[in-house]
Amino acid sequence: MSIKKILTELSPEEIVEAYVLPVEMTKAESAAADDELAAARAKRRAQQTFEQKAYERIMLLITRLDDYVHSPDYLPELNFGYVLKEYLELQNKKQNEFAREIDINAGVINQYIHHHRIPNESMFIRFEIHSRNLISAVQLHKLVEKEKQYQISNDIDLRKREAQHVSKTLILAGI
Repeated sequence: MSIKKILTELSPEEIVEAYVLPVEMTKAESAAADDELAAARAKRRAQQTFEQKAYERIMLLITRLDDYVHSPDYLPELNFGYVLKEYLELQNKKQNEFAREIDINAGVINQYIHHHRIPNESMFIRFEIHSRNLISAVQLHKLVEKEKQYQISNDIDLRKREAQHVSKTLILAGI
């Protein structure tokens, strides 16, 4: 909508409610406004409870997980173990405590975190239930599958080893 159309079709009150009009500020005014905003944010953070802070951080983790799962990029450091470790740290929870809460061996949790074991469907579901469905089992599965896809696509040694087991390939005209 053009400015002329806005000014003719909307009342001044509607304009104020619907739009933030740009304001010219000097560098000093801009710095003062930035400082004021930073102080307000710091005050708000100081007033937050541990649960509120943990919720915000978990939501950031979920957003990062969702963005990554839907992106074409592969980041080896963003794996199931990383997500699990972050989840535990956000709650100040020890691996043993979490293991008891989801009825799994603590050693298995450690193996997931250190990327020595691939999680199964029951782990995804228990994780989802523990997070009160904030972290989806399907998203966790997609995360693990993304890593597997990368490995299959880029493991040249595996391809060479497996090629030895193929005695004949598809024959097509023109190829």
